[in-house]
Amino acid sequence: MADPLALLDQDWEAFCRSMQGRKALHCWHLAGVATDAADVDDLLDRLRHDTDMDRRDGLMMQLLTVGRGDADARRVVLQAVVPGLAGVTRAYSRRWGWNEAGDMVVTAAIERIGTYPLGRTSLPAANIVRDVRHQLYLTRLREVAREAVLNAEPLPEHLTSPPPQLSPSDELLAVVAGAVDNGCITAEAARVVVLSRVYDVSSETLAAPAGVTPGHMRRRRLRAEARIAEAVEDLPLFELEVA
Repeated sequence: MADPLALLDQDWEAFCRSMQGRKALHCWHLAGVATDAADVDDLLDRLRHDTDMDRRDGLMMQLLTVGRGDADARRVVLQAVVPGLAGVTRAYSRRWGWNEAGDMVVTAAIERIGTYPLGRTSLPAANIVRDVRHQLYLTRLREVAREAVLNAEPLPEHLTSPPPQLSPSDELLAVVAGAVDNGCITAEAARVVVLSRVYDVSSETLAAPAGVTPGHMRRRRLRAEARIAEAVEDLPLFELEVA
């Protein structure tokens, strides 16, 4: 796999020289966007280095607005935040390697740029980078929590209290892993809960290799869930029902 950030830089150089880039800039000028930019490289320089922060943020917001229906505008924004994305890639390369982390970062950035809240006008470039960093944090949290539960390994202390904006499955993985680590439930009980609630494995499927009935397996899962619920106040992760 090639370095995704290096590929972005190469693609940008080609875009700057292309008729596509010149046509895009002309269309933006007609729309009243970036009217002072001599070319798209000059536009990029303004987005990265304009000392007037309000003007820089305003230009970024114009491109994000236009970018709802303009892939070229989104491409300019993406290139503008590449230095910040490099920092996120560096931070997570220790887990996934530079190229894989870079690919995840670029993918998350493209998605975020296309859906950026247009009412969030202060420091949009920094917000995009922070949102990408948070997305990779959640991805890492899911992986670490899943590994901790299914492999019965202790969850790192800083991950036992999940941050906001997690999905119910993410929270469940983190909380169950913490329950194993704290001795509230066994690793086997945690495995039953996770496979049932996150991976939607039926009680019948779980019961067969264990040599027990599906009803016994459901009761085993419910006992484990009850112990987790006793240990965590207001646990809104799942309904304790017989499924």
